[in-house]
Amino acid sequence: MSTRIVQGNLQPYFYFTIPGEDDLTGAVVTCTMLDIDDNVIIDASAIGCYITDVEARQAEYRWQEGNTDLSGTFSIYFSVAPDVVGVDPFDTDAFPIEIIANGSDELVTIEDVERQIRFSLSNQSEHIIQLIQAVREQGESVTRRALRPTNKILTLDGFPSGRGIIEIPNAPLRSISSITYFDGSGVLQTIDPSLYKIGSGNNVFPQQLSRVMPVYGESWPSTLDDVDVVTINYVCGYGTVLNSESVYETIELPKAIKQWMLINIANLYNNPETIVVSNVNKQSLVQIPMIASSLIANYKIAGW
Repeated sequence: MSTRIVQGNLQPYFYFTIPGEDDLTGAVVTCTMLDIDDNVIIDASAIGCYITDVEARQAEYRWQEGNTDLSGTFSIYFSVAPDVVGVDPFDTDAFPIEIIANGSDELVTIEDVERQIRFSLSNQSEHIIQLIQAVREQGESVTRRALRPTNKILTLDGFPSGRGIIEIPNAPLRSISSITYFDGSGVLQTIDPSLYKIGSGNNVFPQQLSRVMPVYGESWPSTLDDVDVVTINYVCGYGTVLNSESVYETIELPKAIKQWMLINIANLYNNPETIVVSNVNKQSLVQIPMIASSLIANYKIAGW
C-alpha cells in the first residue's frame, strides 16, 4: 500500500484493514510517520484516523493539511488499541508515502521554459510557475488528462450491472487506492483489490479512457439505492509515482503535450494581453494556441 500526497491539493485519504480478531468496538487508532532517517514527524496522532467498519476491520486515514511542510519519502504506520481488557495495543506494518511540496511536481520546469524562450528567467520564478500551472490546468481541461501525478476521487450512484466497465477519467490511470460502497443496509464496505482489474489502452489508443471491471467470475456488488454510494480513490497523471508494490514507475509526459504547454507558456509570457505576429510586409493577428492545438489533437479524450 502506498500513496503520493501533494501539499495544497485535494485532501487524500486511504483505507486499510486491521489484522487480528479482537473486537474493535471502541478501539483507538493512531498514526505515526517517520522520515527516511527514522526521525518522527507525526507521533501517535489520532487526528484523521477512523474505524469505518468494525466487522470488516476497515479503517481510514485522512491526511491533514499542514501536517508537515517537508517533502520527500516517508514511512507511515498505525497503532491500534482495542477497548478490550487484557489485549495490548499493536502496530500495523509500515508502508511508504511520498510528499510533494505544492507546485513542485510540475512536469514542465522553469529550465524548460528558458530553453523555449531562449533567455534567462532569473528572479521571475514565481511568475513562471504561475504560467506553468495556468497552462497545465488549461491542458488538462482540453485533453481531459492529468498532466502531473494527482490523487482523484470518482463518486457514482451505483455500480454497473454484472461485470460492467467503469470508465475512469483523468488518464493515464496509475493505480486505484480503494473502491468503497454503501451496501443495501447502509454499511460502508471496501472491495478487495484482488476482485477487480484495471484496463488501460491509453498508450495504444490515446483517446480511450482507463477502465476498471471485476475479474473473470466476479461481479459488482449491490449498493444502497441512493446517490454517491460508490467512491473510487485513484492516482492518475504522467510523471513518477509509487505503485502498489512500492516501486517507482514513470510515464513520461508526451512530447506533443509538453511542446504545446511550452508554446503557450512562452506566448503568455511574451504577449500577456494580445497576440500579434508581424512579418516584413504586414501585421496579422494569429491565434497561436489554435495553431499549437494540433499538437494535442490525438490526446483529447471525448466523453468527459
